[in-house]
Amino acid sequence: MVELVDGGVFDNQGLAAIKDEKCTHIICSDASGQMDFDRTPSSKEISVLFRSNSILMERIRGLETENLREAPDTGFWHLRDGFEPTKDFPAFSGPAITSDEQSDGQIYLLSSIRTDLDAFSDIEANALMYDGYCLCDRFINQSAGLNAAPAGKWKFLNIRSVITDEPARLIKHLNVASDLFFKVFRLIGLKGRILGGILILVALSILWWLLTDLITTIRTTFESPSLLAGILVLGLAGWFLLKRLPKRVKAIKKLADAIRKIRTGKVMGAIYVFAIITSVGSAIAYFHLKVVNPIYLKLGK
Repeated sequence: MVELVDGGVFDNQGLAAIKDEKCTHIICSDASGQMDFDRTPSSKEISVLFRSNSILMERIRGLETENLREAPDTGFWHLRDGFEPTKDFPAFSGPAITSDEQSDGQIYLLSSIRTDLDAFSDIEANALMYDGYCLCDRFINQSAGLNAAPAGKWKFLNIRSVITDEPARLIKHLNVASDLFFKVFRLIGLKGRILGGILILVALSILWWLLTDLITTIRTTFESPSLLAGILVLGLAGWFLLKRLPKRVKAIKKLADAIRKIRTGKVMGAIYVFAIITSVGSAIAYFHLKVVNPIYLKLGK
């Protein structure tokens, strides 16, 4: 089995490959998430681990982009860069590192939109395209000594009326765009929060029922002497194996393969357990795609 990760772990912009090919003219629009400033970061172990990793990746990314900015014939910008407004092309409001979520920080909220495994409403998609369009004009036309305003009958230019006439609505949509769950309920308002609360209670009730049933099954299992003896034997064998692992690399690999088989449901009937879990997840995803998501997209027209 081959297991892969996203290439962003090594080079999130693909700049290393560009340099290897000795490209002479480079235009790079960095749409990766920017690390947020946090005055009071959590001191819990897992939070420190993730924050430390984010700082490390931010540092590496910063060194890459600094080299790119200094190179000749190169344009580089990211979502927290701004552009000067004109009569026909209004700009998003700053600051770029925070927002009061009511009247300012449109640039910051725009840069915080989720871009993976998510749906985009018209407001989100048009705002992102408009921002990139105007940033390209700033960095390409102005660097070439041109002062021509962007032109074209693009649908995303309709976002200009929202920026100038409905800034509160724009901020409201951009503010929830960074969330993974319950975005639509936040947009609906009080009724949406009540509906969301009811759905959460229903989900928790179903989860409680499943856990209660699982606890009953486990209790029944441990009341059986033969099954309990089998579990103890497996536990002792596992303990013996783990004790000898540091001295045997091959044994470590075998253990990793065994864990991978269990995780993929290829041993001891684990596939049935995972099938139940994925079925529940599929039902939730289906409800989200067919009911919740259309409402969200309609609100963001």
